[in-house]
Amino acid sequence: MNQQRTEDTIIYRKIILVDSAGLGFVEIPIDHHAILLGKGNVGKSSILNAIRLFLLPENNFHKSQLKFGFRVPKKDAYYSNDEAYQHYFPSSRSFLIIEVQNYVGTHCQILHRSNNLGYGRIFTPFEFNRIRHLFWELGNDDQGIGRAVDDLSVNSLTATLKKMSSHTQIASDPSKIKKLIYGTGDFLDPEAIRYALFPLLKPDDASIESLRALVLLLFEMNAGNKTVTTAIANIMEAGKKRDEDVLDFNIDAFFTKHDELKKEEARLTRIKNAQPAFQSLKASYSRYMQLQDLEARYQSFEKAVSEAESRLASERQSNDKVYESCKQTKLSADIYRQELADKRTGLKELLRADKALQIDSTRALKTYEQIRLEFPDDISDSDILDNLIADKQDKTEDIEALLNSEKNIQRRQHLEKKLSEKRAQYERLILSKENGAFRISEQINSQVQSVLAAVNKGLILANPNRALTTDEIDKLTQFSSLFTESNETYQFFDRNFQKQNAAVDIDEQRDISELKAEIVSYEKSLKSITVENDQNPLLKKKQLQDLQKQLEKTIADLEVVQHIGFHRKQMSDVSKRVEQNTKLLQETEQDLEKANTEFNNALSKLNDAKQDSEKIKSKSSNLILIKGRLKTLANRYPRLLEGEALPNELIEISIDLVNVFEEQLQLFDKLKVEVLSTLKDMHHERLFSFREILETPDDGIIMRAVQELSRVFDELPEQEAFLRARIHEHNESVASYTKILRDTSDYIARFENSLNRSFASVQINDLEKVEVNISVHPKFRNLIGEIVKLNIHGEQLPSEQFYDRLRVFVDEFFRDEESRLTMDKILTALSYKTQKRNESSMQAKEQSTSTTELINFQLVQVLLDRMTVNGMRVQMPLVYDEIANVNLDQFDWLLPHLEDNGFSLFSASTYSASSELIHKVGRFIEIGSTRTGRPYHQGRDIVCWNSEEGFEHAEASYLTGLELAEQTDWLEDD
Repeated sequence: MNQQRTEDTIIYRKIILVDSAGLGFVEIPIDHHAILLGKGNVGKSSILNAIRLFLLPENNFHKSQLKFGFRVPKKDAYYSNDEAYQHYFPSSRSFLIIEVQNYVGTHCQILHRSNNLGYGRIFTPFEFNRIRHLFWELGNDDQGIGRAVDDLSVNSLTATLKKMSSHTQIASDPSKIKKLIYGTGDFLDPEAIRYALFPLLKPDDASIESLRALVLLLFEMNAGNKTVTTAIANIMEAGKKRDEDVLDFNIDAFFTKHDELKKEEARLTRIKNAQPAFQSLKASYSRYMQLQDLEARYQSFEKAVSEAESRLASERQSNDKVYESCKQTKLSADIYRQELADKRTGLKELLRADKALQIDSTRALKTYEQIRLEFPDDISDSDILDNLIADKQDKTEDIEALLNSEKNIQRRQHLEKKLSEKRAQYERLILSKENGAFRISEQINSQVQSVLAAVNKGLILANPNRALTTDEIDKLTQFSSLFTESNETYQFFDRNFQKQNAAVDIDEQRDISELKAEIVSYEKSLKSITVENDQNPLLKKKQLQDLQKQLEKTIADLEVVQHIGFHRKQMSDVSKRVEQNTKLLQETEQDLEKANTEFNNALSKLNDAKQDSEKIKSKSSNLILIKGRLKTLANRYPRLLEGEALPNELIEISIDLVNVFEEQLQLFDKLKVEVLSTLKDMHHERLFSFREILETPDDGIIMRAVQELSRVFDELPEQEAFLRARIHEHNESVASYTKILRDTSDYIARFENSLNRSFASVQINDLEKVEVNISVHPKFRNLIGEIVKLNIHGEQLPSEQFYDRLRVFVDEFFRDEESRLTMDKILTALSYKTQKRNESSMQAKEQSTSTTELINFQLVQVLLDRMTVNGMRVQMPLVYDEIANVNLDQFDWLLPHLEDNGFSLFSASTYSASSELIHKVGRFIEIGSTRTGRPYHQGRDIVCWNSEEGFEHAEASYLTGLELAEQTDWLEDD
């Protein structure tokens, strides 16, 4: 590895938000100065603040205030865990991406949503241009805005990136995340720095917490003194661990030790004073051991309870059988009624299905009736079918004629021939009607007319248009005489002919109408196929469409007529089934009602058995209670188990008798209470330690307690000598603790001096010199002064006056029972002294907000440099929201200084930002002016990519006059 590698720079190049923070797709360069412009509440601040998520090794938003410090705008408050999480990761297609370049190459770190306020990370060795298509689809819209990717998901994205490169890594464990983003220490190894964002000199927990404090401060350069002081305190606290100067002693244990020694001293004094009471205790204990007890009575009572339990068990067994029988009866009844319910459901389903068939058949029958209206009343179904088939054939031939010129000619010839024939018939019928007096029906008698009508009604409609001759009339009369008349028919040998209505005028008019309709139909058909292709193609197309519709209707009508028999039969069959199933349903519902009654009866009997069982359980519980009381007595008086029951003694079992028995035992316990009371008093007075005596001791425990107490009085001289040695040891620990406090004071002074050495060559704007002053809590400072004067010698505890002063200090710094004295409690403020050019002395007065922010930035820069691996440089954005609040004259120093120290200004403002400010920054990006019609979510449709604009070649005076396109109309609060 060559030496050049140690001088490489890690460059933050882009940040990308996908379906996040109210935005659809935003791709922003961050490797040079830029200002985000837009109306209020469009997501500018969210873009700025998203960077901190990449820098800190977290995997969830729990305790997000401490981890990330997302503040509510213009309020001294923080977003809740859920608010922050749902803002940045509202959906499974929400992603935050940062593109970073180092000497290994360019990579992307991708954050995605997981479970329980969590988020995971994907590290992939590609620049974003290579993988943009996985998140946003370009080229499918006229405006060039782009659209959401249809199949975007974490799983598909991970699979694709792993397929693209074996170096793609998935990380959710904080320890792995730390190694990836901070490196593993060997920054000459490409694998150690492949995905590094910040090359920590020592990537331990303390350094990471220091970095967190600096990152949060870096994102709030306009923070107040309290925020800056807290950040410095956190960094110093972590720095102590590197200096092996941890201020971490158990202050409670310190006071406890002191109090313990004082109490031990007082206890030994009390032991001396308690010797007469101990002699009295020994005498009472001796009398207690000689007393008799009540073992036999206890054994008799316990025997009676056991016999009662045996009887109750037999009763329970009998009741259980009854209960099981009732349970089975109830179960069978429930099954039967469920079967009936299922049967009822099935019948209802059948009825619903049959009624659907009825509706279908009814619809078909109605359609059939409508078709019949188009034909004569006396026409048969087969004739209607023949007509429809013929009509279908005609329509088909008409269509073919329109589509084929040869068939067109044939079809026209056929139609013209038919028209000629039909027109001739029509003329004959008209002539016949006009010469009605010569109609056959008018020239023959009614008898002959009726016979001819029965054979064929057309015979009597015939018209020779002249008067019949006598011979012709005779022949017709002779012909009719061959028929034999009955009620409704005429018989001709073996054939019968139905008598017909002889309404000649009506039939003749009907024939004329039908023939005229046929002529019109043929004329229409002829007309529909006579359009030439090259003369009127649109008309031909229209006629084809009309013919197709007519053919479709004819086919539909044909289908109905063909199956009318099926629908008639189906209507008949379904009606019968509906009637049968309706009757069966009524019977089933009656059976179900009876089954429900039987089930309710079975349930009632089961409840009765259950109540009997509850009564047995109540008796059993009472016996258990009594046995428990007896057992408690046996535990308190173990000797009760050693007796024998009295023979033939009848005992009534009740809780009241147990109470009486317990009262009798309490009489026996009187001396025991006196002994225990004395032992407990001496235990509470710390004369000896024997915790078992505080519970429910048996005789053995009492005996051991007396023995232990005797040992205490026997060892009193030895305990006094041991106490003096412990006091000496405690005084040594007091000295070591006070040294830690003095060392902490020295560490603060060294840290302050080191900062001032770093600031020695710094010049900010018109400030020639800047010094840092770290203020500590007055009580800490005063305690250090007292410790310096403290002198501890010998075997005596320090005076109470010293401990009183120490307690005042502890009450201030350890009020929350914290065992560590941390820097955030000691440091109270961080201030600056400044000296302007051409001035002779330092001034402690407060600087302007802008100047203070620049000094804060310099402070952060110094501290970041200390944490970075030597030879490595990080080119990262300095985040500054509401940049318009900074004085314009500060930028002439700030921007070049940022570039020299590896920072780029990443800022935001509403359109109220002046043109001079935008010119100084050099580049601006508008947020919210472009929206897509195909976002991941309709509420997040803002798109911004490749929209950076700059003013490098413009003059400030020229920009001032532009007024940013009616700037006054754009002013809004961010």
